[in-house]
Order: sequence, then structure tokens, then C-alpha cells
Amino acid sequence: MNQMNTNANTELAKDYIAKRKIPQLFEALITGLMVHKPEDHIDFIIESLTRHKDGNQQLKWDTFIGRKGGMNNTLVPLKTSTNTNVTSPPPSLHTELTRPPKLDAIPTGKREERPKIEDQPPQSPIPDQLPQSPIPNQQQQKVDDHQQQKVDDHQQQKVDDHQQQKVDDHQQQKLDDHQQQKVDDHQQQKLDDHQQQQVDDDEQQQVDDDQQQQVDDHQHIKTEEVDVKDLLKGKPIIFVGGGPGSGKGTQCEKMIEKYGFTHLSAGDLIRAATQDSTTEKGRYFNEAMSQGKLISTEDILGLLKDAIQERANEASGFLIDGFPRRVDQGIQFEQDVAPCDVLIYFDVPDEIMIERLTKRGETSGRIDDNQETIAKRLVTFHEQTTPILGHYGKQGKLITIDASREPDEIFADVSDALTGLMEQKQMNSDHNLSSEEKSAKSI
Repeated sequence: MNQMNTNANTELAKDYIAKRKIPQLFEALITGLMVHKPEDHIDFIIESLTRHKDGNQQLKWDTFIGRKGGMNNTLVPLKTSTNTNVTSPPPSLHTELTRPPKLDAIPTGKREERPKIEDQPPQSPIPDQLPQSPIPNQQQQKVDDHQQQKVDDHQQQKVDDHQQQKVDDHQQQKLDDHQQQKVDDHQQQKLDDHQQQQVDDDEQQQVDDDQQQQVDDHQHIKTEEVDVKDLLKGKPIIFVGGGPGSGKGTQCEKMIEKYGFTHLSAGDLIRAATQDSTTEKGRYFNEAMSQGKLISTEDILGLLKDAIQERANEASGFLIDGFPRRVDQGIQFEQDVAPCDVLIYFDVPDEIMIERLTKRGETSGRIDDNQETIAKRLVTFHEQTTPILGHYGKQGKLITIDASREPDEIFADVSDALTGLMEQKQMNSDHNLSSEEKSAKSI
């Protein structure tokens, strides 16, 4: 294959050189240089080529022998001499000068030979510097040069073949490496795909497990909610509200004593949770309180819900003190825990609350029991409480008690309000009992 390409390239080169008479051009230029011996041979070559190109003249071996750079291609005539000692050039010399030398044939499959122009004898005594005919030694030199050129061409061909073989081997090696790389990449891709599939399967399994756990947790929560609602039948849920110094703490104690209610304070539950560092919930609340973070509604509801579930069996009802602080908290409590039956609000004018708190500060030692701080607390209290009172008032669940009186007078009104509530809860509870449960209760 390589040999065929080399032969084809050689034939193309030979054809190109022959059509453009490259050997004749070099022969004519070298002959002109040998005859004229110009000081600046480059200018001579450029000028000769330019004039030959512009003159559109047939190229012959003596084209550039005229006047320096001239293109009339006429040899300078020999001067007539009377000297009998000077012999006229033989006719063969004229024949040699007008006839282009015969070029040797280029061997097939070999590199192109550069045309060989025989050196003219230096310092010829012939007039007007005319070239002499080749002598036998020159002819022998020409033969030797031709043979040497054949040897050089053969050696060059061997070098070219060797270099071409190296190029072919290198290209083949690159092709093999590329194919091997493709195989390696394919195998690596299969391995990566397999590993990725395993990862995806593991992740999907984890997602499925998590979803199943959520379903189980949700079902468990729903079961607990049903159980809690069953346990809370006939047991009122009472929100207790009132400003600082309104006396709601005293009234809660009286209600617990008379009705057996369980008292749950959101503030007390949070403080109790922070003191239990053995549980994750305790550590969470402790960290939140120590960093001054606000306790979210979800966290407060979680504490209330857990407390209600723990005490639902024994309690006859629940007093939720200090909650809700906002309307959305009350709504979420009724959705997640249990409906509120009534909100008891202990109403006291600000002047009386300030008086009570100031007097308490004389013995309590609390730094927030001073008139300036109390006034700020009351402003915040009214801003938070007014929307809540409006919300439960619209539902008919608001009971407002005048708490500026003596504790016993206040509790008398509380008892009157709760009597009707307790009777209603009892009636609802009996109505929801099954026939078996009613029979067992009558016995």
C-alpha cells in the first residue's frame, strides 16, 4: 500500500516537472550564470526569469547567454581574426551550443532527479566567453553523477519507506489505543451505571421506608387522637384568660378544688421541659430558652397535647391557663388536640392591676413588678387579648367575669357559669354512651 502511494506521488511529480520544463529552466539559468558570472547572482536570476516570463519566448538551454540579463538569446558573434594561430571553433561546438542537451530518463518508481548541468571549463580562452564542448572527463563525471544519484535515490527511498512505516505504526498504535480506550470507557460506564443503580435502589428503599414510617406514624397519631377524644368525652376544655394581677391563679385553685379539674399552664410546661435534660425534648427547650429563642406554636401545642394525654384518664376536665396568646394558636389547638368549650376571662381595670402588682412587688422581689414595666406589659396584653376575646365571643364561648371584687364573690359567678357547662357536658356524654354503657352506669 505504501509503495503504491509512493509510486503514484512520484509519477505526479514527474508529470508536473516535465510539463513545466523545470530541468530546461534550471539548465538555462546555470548556463547563463556560468557564462556571465554576475556579481549579484540573485538579481541576475530574478531579472532573467522576469524577462523570460514577459517575453513569452521559447525556453532553450542558451536562453540567458545573451547580454547580462538580456533576452534576445543571440550569441555574440565571434570576432574575425587574422592571426593564423587562432583556430576557428569546430562545427561540433556550434552544434552543441544550439542543441539542448539530452536528458536522461527518470527511472520508474524512483525519486525525481535534479537536472545535471555540466560545469563549463573555467576561464575558456574562446572569444566572448563561449562555453566549450564537454570533454571525455566531463562525460564520465556525468555518468558517475547519474549513478551516484541512483544510489542516493535508492537510499532515500529506503529512508522514506522506513519513516512511512514508523508513521503507519504510530497511527495504528493510536487507533488501537483509541479503540481500547472506548472499550475501557464502555466497561467503566457499565460499572458506574450499575453502582448508580444500586445507589438509586438504596435511596428509593430509604424513601419507601420513610414514607411507610410516616404512614405508620400518621395512623398511630390518628389512633391516639381517637383514644384521646374518647377519653375527653364529658370533660370540659376551658381556656382561662386575664391580665397580670387579675387573680386568675386564685380562681383556678378554687375550680380545681370544687370540680377536680387539671390545671395546665403553658409557661409551667415549658419551664418543666427545660429542666429535664435527660430527654431530647428537654435538651431542645433548654437550648431554645438559653439562647432567647421564641417557642413556636407547634412546640407549645406538643407540650399541651402530651400533658392532656397523660392525664386524660384521671382528669374531670382541663383548665388551660395562659393559652392561647393569639387567635391562630387557639384555632390550631382545637384542630390538633380538642375543641374548647369555653373561655373564662377575668376582667380587671388597668388601675387595679397596677395597684395589685406594685403591692406584690414589695414582697416578691420581682424586678418586673414596677409601674413602668407593668404599664408596658398591660399594653402588650391588651394588644394580644382583644382579638382572642372577639374570636370566641362570636362563637358564644366567652364568659367574662368581673374580677375587681373579692375572690369569693368572683368564684360565685364562676360556679354559676360552670354549672350550666358541666350539666351540658354530662348530657352530651350520656347521649353518646351505647346501650350497654348506659345499663352498666344505671346499675
